[in-house]
Amino acid sequence: YDLSVGGDGKFIDGNVSVGGEGARDEIACWEHALLKRLQQSHTQLLAASTQLLYHAMDESEGRSAQLVQIAEDGVCNACGVRLSALPLTNEQQQHMCDTLLTLAKGKNNRADLGRFRAWVTQRGYRYIIDGANVGYRNQNFSGGRFSFLQLELAIDELACRADGPPPLLVIPKAYLDLQTIPNHSRHNDQNTGQVHAVEPHEMASIGRLLKRGHLWACPPQAHDDLYWILATVVGGADSRVVTNDEMRDHFFSMLNPFFFERWKARHMVHFDFSHGAAADRPPPSMTLTFPPSFSREIQHCASGWHFPSSGYVSTAEHGGGGGDWLCVRECNGSVGDLVDHSAHHRLSGAKRRKARAACA
Repeated sequence: YDLSVGGDGKFIDGNVSVGGEGARDEIACWEHALLKRLQQSHTQLLAASTQLLYHAMDESEGRSAQLVQIAEDGVCNACGVRLSALPLTNEQQQHMCDTLLTLAKGKNNRADLGRFRAWVTQRGYRYIIDGANVGYRNQNFSGGRFSFLQLELAIDELACRADGPPPLLVIPKAYLDLQTIPNHSRHNDQNTGQVHAVEPHEMASIGRLLKRGHLWACPPQAHDDLYWILATVVGGADSRVVTNDEMRDHFFSMLNPFFFERWKARHMVHFDFSHGAAADRPPPSMTLTFPPSFSREIQHCASGWHFPSSGYVSTAEHGGGGGDWLCVRECNGSVGDLVDHSAHHRLSGAKRRKARAACA
């Protein structure tokens, strides 16, 4: 049999007849090739696809399948394997860097982003702050405005955690003006002009930010998103950006979706404040939500495979439980061994070449 993968991540039922000598081994290799194809093209499966794969693998000779839960520490409750945190590969990093540079609008902005790439590559920042996103958090109220206090709270919180340079603040240059700055807060009857005059305490905050350094001011019309994404990509596996940006801008569709989803899962730290900072309120407290210790991606190890599902899948109709992960164990050793050892000699020449290509 064959289970093909459609462009939407769903399986397409089909049949491939495999008969004669070495049929089981050839089927095993086709199955292995399918699973590898899934891993290379999808981070997770739809719930219906997970159900289909569960039944296919549970009926497969030499494998067992079980729907499971994965603990917070990444350990599978069925096989005991601890899942890994999967960073971008060097090739994926390079691809994202090159694509981000092409997304910068205008020759000047593209040149500035290139300078930023060279500058940030030399500094090894562990934490980057999306200044606009942090400054506007919880500010959609009457009198709300861009909050420099929230920026400084985020800097202080991350400085305590940083093992290396202090956090880098990425912010549009307009918010460092000493006369007027934008105000994009909503539900704000006092915000009629979408700008406000810089008050003395804000001017003092701007002065402190400029004095501390570790800041990049993005030029007018530039997408600051490109800067903090690029900073985490060149920063490596341990680099994180503090943002709640949902990144729905159309230009993000230009990034490879598999690479982009992997980046978001490993590099984004979500945050919140207990309330929006304001002059007549006490300072808010800040909470940070870091990525889990393992990647919610299809993973392969010596004992088998783990597939995350987009939703909970139940096997109660068969007397079993359920879960949002599928654990597929290879009961007779690695499928790759089929080609190189005894199974290799049981296949005919044509089938042997076909099986080798499938398992490669």
